[in-house]
Amino acid sequence: FLVSRLDQTNLHLRKITGPLTAPGLIDLGPIPVPWQDSPPPAPALGSVTDVSSGDFRPAHAMWRNGSLWLAQGTVHAGRAACRWYQIASSTRTVLQSGTVADPVRSYFYPAIAVNDRGDVAMAFNGSHAGQYIGAYYTGRLASDPPGLMSEPVLLRAGDGPYDRVDGNGTNRWGDYSYCSVDPTDGSFWTIQEYARINNDWGTWIARLEFDWFNYGAGWPGTISLPELSILVGRPLLGTTQLLRVGNSGAATASFLLIGLQPDNQLIFDGTVLVVPTSSQLVPAVFATFSIPNWQSLLGMSIY
Repeated sequence: FLVSRLDQTNLHLRKITGPLTAPGLIDLGPIPVPWQDSPPPAPALGSVTDVSSGDFRPAHAMWRNGSLWLAQGTVHAGRAACRWYQIASSTRTVLQSGTVADPVRSYFYPAIAVNDRGDVAMAFNGSHAGQYIGAYYTGRLASDPPGLMSEPVLLRAGDGPYDRVDGNGTNRWGDYSYCSVDPTDGSFWTIQEYARINNDWGTWIARLEFDWFNYGAGWPGTISLPELSILVGRPLLGTTQLLRVGNSGAATASFLLIGLQPDNQLIFDGTVLVVPTSSQLVPAVFATFSIPNWQSLLGMSIY
């Protein structure tokens, strides 16, 4: 498949068929999408001229299990942002999409990848007037609500200002980034740029992986796995979250253990999979969990 931008509310899909020795190009037509347009240049610390954030052309795409996953630069609230889509290639319909944006920071030059489980990683550059150009990443699990990506995380901070203005008056940045799936385990690799010292840029390569644990077969008599999910919103510091606690789809009483490190201890006829720092009896399908406003929790996994 080949995907391009047609106009502000449509992408364009083509398909290559036949053997590589005699390929054929089929025009499949437009893909209606939410409004999008070229991002503006991005302010960055020490940059006299705002950094070029590219344009509206699709930056990176891949096809997986009948869906085309696509990343694209766009504009949101006057700043550069990163748009992503999951598109059914057979019907040219958007299954889900979202825009990664920030009220202060500009995000630009995204790349995206999805593994065979349906988990997604996306990485890109970010900067604002008080920050050098750095690299960021975000992602989503296949089980996450449609259109939702996690809060962007800093991958590599910039080290210095960047000013390389060309003859057209453009402070040209790197144009590209990349994400790829590791075929051995479904984790992700990304290649991103960041601003170095001496008015230069560097390349940063990183491996990204979601935490995955086997929760076992559940309480005796169940037919599936226990589940735990946040009902609405994101796990932010200093907030109280409403958790959904399921046991093979049944609203049965549970004992919820929460901690900062995993464990594997046999107890009675089950296994304790976390070193508990908090615990509560959950007699129904919902439970509240208060997250302390501790900066030390940033980036940590809560099990």
